[in-house]
Amino acid sequence: MPWIFISRPFKEKKYESFLAADTYLPMMYMDDAVKATLDLMEAPAEKVKIRSSYNIGAMSFCPGPGSRHH
Repeated sequence: MPWIFISRPFKEKKYESFLAADTYLPMMYMDDAVKATLDLMEAPAEKVKIRSSYNIGAMSFCPGPGSRHH
């Protein structure tokens, strides 16, 4: 469903969001998430200090007018 936030507004020139205008929704392309996970798993142990958990970041979008992504 996150692709709707990207493709539908460009295609239809408008979109009504279920989020409040000041609420940010984190998003990541699945291919990017898989690549990042595999890269971490395959990295040499001496290059990755914490191997029990990792937070992979992406960006967040806000539907409010004039908002910018983070």
